Amino acid sequence: MTVLTGLAYTGGQQASVVVGGYSYGFEGLGSVDWVDSQGVTHMGGWPSCLKVPGTTHRIKFGYVPVTAPDGMGWRQIVWVDCRA
Repeated sequence: MTVLTGLAYTGGQQASVVVGGYSYGFEGLGSVDWVDSQGVTHMGGWPSCLKVPGTTHRIKFGYVPVTAPDGMGWRQIVWVDCRA
């Protein structure tokens, strides 16, 4: 997993963050594990720091490279830390 830090924009149960010219995103309850402001890890739900649609929040996040059978690739966010 590669860890980066950036400013995430949330639009309900979806979020996006641009770092180094690359756009990352995720959506849906339970799509990422996350750490709350107290350092507690959650598996499922939605990151507490990204609950208010239309807001931004600095997060640390982890992604893994994914390659589909057809050769298409992307960077999948798998972890969010709300303490950033």
